[in-house]
Amino acid sequence: MAHRTSPYRLLPRWLPPWLAVALGGVTACVVAVMAALFLHYDRASTLDRERESAAMVARVLEDHVTRSLDHLDRLLRTLSEAVQASEALRVTVLLEQAAQGQPLVRSLSLLDATGLVLASSQPVNLEARIDPRHLEVAAQVQAAVLGGLFKGRDLDSFEAAASPLDMILLVQKVRHDAAAEGAYLVAALNPSVLANHFHLVAATSGHAVTLTNYQGRVLVADVEAPWSALEAPSLQGHPAFVDYLPQREHADLIGPGVLSAQAVQAFRASRTWPLVVIVEKPVEAALAIWRERATRITVAVALAWLFIGGAALAGYRNLRGLRLLGERLTKANERIAHSERDLRLLVEGLHEIMFRTDPLGHVVTANGRWSELTGLSREEIDGRPLAELVQPEFRSAVTRLVAQQGRSASEPAVLTVQLVSRKETAPTVELSLSWVEPSGVRTAGYVGFAVDVTEREKARRELQRQLEFSQTVLQIVPEPLFVKDAQRRFLAVNRAWEEFTGLSAAQVIGRCSSDLQPEEEHQVNDAHDIALQHGRDKTSYELQLRRADGQLRDVVITKAALRSGNHMLGIVGSVHDVTDFLAAQRAIAKARDAAVASDNVKSGFIANVSHELRTPLQSILGFSELALRRSTTPEKLRSFLEDIHASGQRMLTLVNELLDISKFESSLQDLVLQSEDLCDVVRQVAHEMAPIAAQRQVTLEVELPQQPLYLPLHRFRLSQVIRNVMANALRFSPPQSQVRVVLGIDGRGASIRVCDQGPGVPEAELEAIFEPFTQSSRTGDGAGGTGLGLTISRSIMKAHGGRIWAANQRDGGAVFTIWLPFTSVAQDGTVRFVTTQPGRL
Repeated sequence: MAHRTSPYRLLPRWLPPWLAVALGGVTACVVAVMAALFLHYDRASTLDRERESAAMVARVLEDHVTRSLDHLDRLLRTLSEAVQASEALRVTVLLEQAAQGQPLVRSLSLLDATGLVLASSQPVNLEARIDPRHLEVAAQVQAAVLGGLFKGRDLDSFEAAASPLDMILLVQKVRHDAAAEGAYLVAALNPSVLANHFHLVAATSGHAVTLTNYQGRVLVADVEAPWSALEAPSLQGHPAFVDYLPQREHADLIGPGVLSAQAVQAFRASRTWPLVVIVEKPVEAALAIWRERATRITVAVALAWLFIGGAALAGYRNLRGLRLLGERLTKANERIAHSERDLRLLVEGLHEIMFRTDPLGHVVTANGRWSELTGLSREEIDGRPLAELVQPEFRSAVTRLVAQQGRSASEPAVLTVQLVSRKETAPTVELSLSWVEPSGVRTAGYVGFAVDVTEREKARRELQRQLEFSQTVLQIVPEPLFVKDAQRRFLAVNRAWEEFTGLSAAQVIGRCSSDLQPEEEHQVNDAHDIALQHGRDKTSYELQLRRADGQLRDVVITKAALRSGNHMLGIVGSVHDVTDFLAAQRAIAKARDAAVASDNVKSGFIANVSHELRTPLQSILGFSELALRRSTTPEKLRSFLEDIHASGQRMLTLVNELLDISKFESSLQDLVLQSEDLCDVVRQVAHEMAPIAAQRQVTLEVELPQQPLYLPLHRFRLSQVIRNVMANALRFSPPQSQVRVVLGIDGRGASIRVCDQGPGVPEAELEAIFEPFTQSSRTGDGAGGTGLGLTISRSIMKAHGGRIWAANQRDGGAVFTIWLPFTSVAQDGTVRFVTTQPGRL
């Protein structure tokens, strides 16, 4: 029986378990003492830094105050000399100019010896008076003197009890000659400017600033102070005045402050003025960061104590546990022996081959599964190189695999091989090797597994044959086809798809549509793919794709989802080119539209004839009815008959020209313009429209210039335009309304404006109503005729070089404007100016 080592021999004799607890206690005490010393030193350092910071702020602010007052002193001395040499009216100008650009100065004023303001940069101060005793302090010196802090915004409200503001006086004696009592220059200073500057400089560091004179009187209080400067108590008891001034002009200290019982503070006396700047920060605020740091250190010390205590307890338990370790080692060895026997049985019972080799790849041991698969005995397997136990075509690969020594067990090398076998069929196995590093008594080598995959390889080869057959079928289909996986990545495309897109299968396999197509195309494709992913079985949509030759083709893309139960496997789709089919459809539609257009030409001709005949017929009927209804004189009757005859002549002329629509178009191009009186043309058309206006109970008013207006025009065609516009205005005007016709002149031509009080024209239709066969939607009941009148009118105006357009009046109704230019273009291309006849407009 083997000798059992006593468990106490595992520990030195001088290391009892309680020593771990004692060492832990000593360590905890040392940590606490060091933390306390550090915090004490850190507190002192923090206060020293705060004192230095306060001294720096005091020096900066004292320098600012001194420089500002020195500047004002020089300004007052300069003004004093200028005032002596200036007239009375010039003094105010000097004071106003000097006060500009001085933010600290509210006003500059000139006072006499009685305190009366003689001149000031602020007019409100004139005639104000202050107590002359406040000026006497400057009577004995040549320099400017601070006069103290007083209530009031400026001299006009000096010592006014109701004023919420205060000011500081800066007084400079002005001496005209030795005998005169002289005068005083007084600058009213704004303490708020200094207070705001103090706050801007000191607020970021948390300091409060107070400005006092040598008597402890507060002149500028901090903006955070609970009292104003006038209400502030005297600071004669402040340590700066009791312990330092006037022996020391600056110092930093910790003691009673202006705003707090204990403060870290610094003061500094001005170099040239009887002023003291006091900067302070409460000790509580100064030590705030230190307290946070102390809290963190205290927590760290507490955690260290917990760690030390835990470590001591763990050490105690570990040392105590080592006493029992020796006994447990013996029992563990016995369990290991049993485990090795069980592991051997487990290895032998595995369904896979498990083996171990030496570093050179010779099989050291293998389980019985190897013999079961190959028919080889243990003697034929053990000791042989692994490469000799596989078929000859795999031996070089196995040799290279074994040569890769140093691979970690977590990265096994895998290879599919066929084993040497005594059986009719050599088994196919998936061989994996893991390198094992030497450790203790364990030698280096490989641990290997070989899984029988004979049936799987057979199934794989069969599946490969089926895939090759499917790929062949896919390639011979003449229509572009593609297959995508569940993530919408291309798995396969046929040759027709490659020819259509110009992309090879190698360029698209594994990529998405977004990687290959323009954004607008892949967004449409992805939307339909997503629809298939969300449950749709099939989708078909039209799209324009650019073929490999650059042509833009119309295609119909059909896609279907491949599913196994509720799980989507992929998408199969086709691309059908329908460009030629759509082109044939468009050709058919074009032919149909041509036939419809031909029919519209015929209908338009008939409508044009009826529209143009209606207006002269209305004139004939109107004048004839008047002649029949009224008993008129022969002269009046003759006038009616002449109008009837003229209307008949116009109707005959229109009928002759409308018999051939092409003749009508060509006649507009060949119009011969002659100088005619436009006023006479408008007057004649209005005369013809008078019976129609009377019949419709509409007042027709015509406003013409007193002098004739001669322009190049075709009298008959222009009358046709004016007649058509007037007839429309009368037709769409309600009874008891008014139609105004106004002839005016602008810089380049003459315009005829026809204004009615009808329904008007919708804004969107102001141009459309000039298209053939188009009527306004507000007159779509047929009252407007066939819709050719305005089209004809615009053509006539273009032939004149003019324009016609429509608009709406603000108060309702439409206004049509007919515009003719003063000049016309002759046949030779030259510009001809038209002038009126002698003695006329």
